[in-house]
Amino acid sequence: MELEHAIGFSGTTKGGLHIHPSGDTVIYAQGGCVLIASLKDAHEQGFLRGHDDAVTCIDLSESGRLIASGQRGDNADVVVWDYDTRAEVYRLQEHDGGVHQVLFSSDERFLLTIGRDKKMVVWDMESGMIVSKTQKLKQMPECAVWGGRARNVKGRQTTSYQLATGGAAQLTYWTLDPALGSLTAEECTLGNQVRNFTALAFSYDEAYLLAGSSSSDFTAVHVKHKVLHSTTVCGSGGVSTILALRAPDGGSGREGDLIMVGCGDGSITVLESQRDGAMTCRTYTKGPTETCAAMLDGGVGAMKLHALDERSGELRLLAGTEKGTLYALSLSSPSMAYGAPAAQARVLQEAHYDKVTSCAYPKESSDLFATASADGTVRVWDVNTYRVLSSGYCQTQITCVA
Repeated sequence: MELEHAIGFSGTTKGGLHIHPSGDTVIYAQGGCVLIASLKDAHEQGFLRGHDDAVTCIDLSESGRLIASGQRGDNADVVVWDYDTRAEVYRLQEHDGGVHQVLFSSDERFLLTIGRDKKMVVWDMESGMIVSKTQKLKQMPECAVWGGRARNVKGRQTTSYQLATGGAAQLTYWTLDPALGSLTAEECTLGNQVRNFTALAFSYDEAYLLAGSSSSDFTAVHVKHKVLHSTTVCGSGGVSTILALRAPDGGSGREGDLIMVGCGDGSITVLESQRDGAMTCRTYTKGPTETCAAMLDGGVGAMKLHALDERSGELRLLAGTEKGTLYALSLSSPSMAYGAPAAQARVLQEAHYDKVTSCAYPKESSDLFATASADGTVRVWDVNTYRVLSSGYCQTQITCVA
C-alpha cells in the first residue's frame, strides 16, 4: 500500500526540523521516513525511504542541496540524499547501535556523524569517504556544532575547520585538518562550573561558543582562549536548542549577537548581547516578555529561523515541540522590542505524540475521522485539509487509554 499523506511531527529527533532555502518547504523526520512538506499546500508531501528503523537525526546542507539522516537499531546507517532528485547519494555504514547526530559543515564539503558506539566520523561529501574519525570517545557527545574555519593566533582564517562537542561535564573544541585527516581535541576551561551540555552554537562572528545546559542556562566560552566567559539563565526544564546570528542594527551600525533559546518548559526566549567600550566583553540580556518570548505546549524539540526583518527586528521562526506540534512564531529583537507587536505563536500542525490506539470514520462519510491516543487526546480530523476540527483530553491514569 502506497503512503499518501502523513500527519505528525517527531519532536525528539536530533536536528528534527529544517527549512529549505526556497522558504516554503520544511524537512523533518517521522518514523522511518524523512518528510519533505510544503508550507503552502498541505497535500504536497514527499517521502525519503531508505531506513528500516526510526530516524533519530537529520540535517540539511546550507544550500539545501543535500539531506542527511541517521537511524537507530542494528543497521545504523547514515543516508545522504539529493534534495532535487530525492535519490540516495551515499549510504554510510560505520556506526553500530544507532546514530545520534549528523551535521553538515557550512560549505557542505564535510559531514560529521556521531554514533551510539562513541565514534565520531567526518566524511567527505565529494567522495563519500572517511576523512577522519575517533575510535572511542570517553562518552558520547550529547550535542555538536560546526564553526567554519579555525583561526590562527592573529585571528586569520586557516585551512582547518573548527567544531565543538558537549556532554556531561564536558565541552570540547576540535580542529579538523582535512589534508592530514586529523581531529585535534582541546578541552574548554570551565573553572568549578559543572554542567550537562545539551545544545551548542557559535556566535555570528565565531568569537564565542554558546553552550546550553540541562541547568536551563547557557555558557559563553571565548573561542580563542577556550575559557569560560559568562553564564546566563534563560528558562527552565533545560536548554534543548539554541540559535545565534547577527543582531539587526536598524541602520545604527551597531554590532551584536542575537540568541534564541528553546527550553524543556516550552519557552522560547530571545536575548541580545551588549558589549563594553573596548568591544571585548559581552553580556546577554533578555527583551520584554510580551514581545521577545513565547510559551508553547511542550518542550521545544527543534527551532529554525524562517526570516529576519533588518529594519523592524521581527524574527519569524518555526518550532516543533515534543508533543508533536509545529508552530510559526513571530518575535522581536530585544533592542527593537519597545513599540513592537506582541509575540505570536500560531499552530501549523498538531498530532498525537504517543501511539494511536483507535481510529474511526462516521457512518456514510469519508471526509472526517476520529483518533484516540495513549497520550490521552481524542481528535477529529478533516481529510480535505488534514486539520484538527475538534479535540479533547482525558487523564489516562483515571480513564485508562481509549
